[in-house]
Amino acid sequence: MKKYFDLKLLKFVLIIIVSISISYAQRTKKRPPKKSKTNFTIPKTKIEDLRWQLIELNGKPIKSNKSSHYLIFHSNNNSLEAKANCNQMSHNYTIKNNSKITILLGISTMMACPDSIEQDFVDALEKVDTYKLFDNKLILLNSQNIILAVCINEK
Repeated sequence: MKKYFDLKLLKFVLIIIVSISISYAQRTKKRPPKKSKTNFTIPKTKIEDLRWQLIELNGKPIKSNKSSHYLIFHSNNNSLEAKANCNQMSHNYTIKNNSKITILLGISTMMACPDSIEQDFVDALEKVDTYKLFDNKLILLNSQNIILAVCINEK
């Protein structure tokens, strides 16, 4: 009788262990991520992913070319790539309502430039509050709607 009882108990314990193992394996099995019912992407604005050549800064024309004075707003990571004369700059930005923009100053190379355009450009970027588009021109304004910089699109 005792052997019969021991075998039944052993069989019962094995069934429990197998059941727990199967249950655990099913819970930990990798499942593909649930697909979202909506494909949500943030649309890029009309100023992003384009090279904008700086042509005017604080009301003064800038003698520049497309490789020496420019802005590029990268939509994939909200970073602003800029160059004014001899140094490369990288800043972060946010755009709201397709006209409000905030530029957070970041890093820059530190070469000695022959003039103050780069520092003036950085000072202007720090004050930018709004932008406007007219044809192929990007106008950067401060909170009082004073034009800080004008750029053209280099299509």
